Amino acid sequence: MNQTLSVLLVEDDQNACKQITEYAKKFTDINISEVTNNSHSAYKYVVEHAPDAVILDLELQQGGGSGLQFLTDLHNAPKVINPYILITTNNCSQKTYEYARRKGADFILYKHSDDYTNQTPIDFLRMTKDIIISSANTSNNLSFSSSVNETDLKGLITQQLETLGFQHKVLGFKYLIEAIYIVINEPDAYITQRVAAIFSKSTTSVDRAMQTSIDKVWKRGCLDTLYKEYTAHINPDTGVPTITEFVHYYADKFRNL
Repeated sequence: MNQTLSVLLVEDDQNACKQITEYAKKFTDINISEVTNNSHSAYKYVVEHAPDAVILDLELQQGGGSGLQFLTDLHNAPKVINPYILITTNNCSQKTYEYARRKGADFILYKHSDDYTNQTPIDFLRMTKDIIISSANTSNNLSFSSSVNETDLKGLITQQLETLGFQHKVLGFKYLIEAIYIVINEPDAYITQRVAAIFSKSTTSVDRAMQTSIDKVWKRGCLDTLYKEYTAHINPDTGVPTITEFVHYYADKFRNL
């Protein structure tokens, strides 16, 4: 791919900003489109300009807000916005890392690592540029209007579930696709009962199949993918979404695109 990667740099260290931007100018396949030390300005820029990636410092002590605030604002945005988020931080707290990942961070670079320099974020993004742009194009293709027919919409839902790690051979997979499609159009629908009626199955068997399908993905799937793709709250006691939580999350996600 020859497309140039557009990048927002969110950093409060002026020297780091200068070194990162100057290094980026050496390449034609990456462009620092904006620099800010304020998380609120960063959020506004992403909403208005949709950069491909964000280099995000977590602790904006010489600026405004924080990297975590930016991630939270982006996570709660009324429209789904998914730039690639590359964290750079002096913080080594695993709890902070987990929160950042749950809110959409894709990768974390620790600034005190032996091989880290201010060139590292640019090198990393150039290395992963093709997959970042490819993923962004796939995400953009998920947008649909009310004129999209049932077959096409269910195809988009299927694509999203496959990304998480759902497999066609698992019985609950097709039930979940149907459930999400129903709730997109009828948010207050009784999920299990409606799906059971469509497939002429008992509500108990449909409920069990859907929850089992979800459980398998959360127990055997790629955690990085799950943290990125599914950002809703999960009960820490169970560690997996309920059917209602899962179905409504994806129904809302499609409805708001």
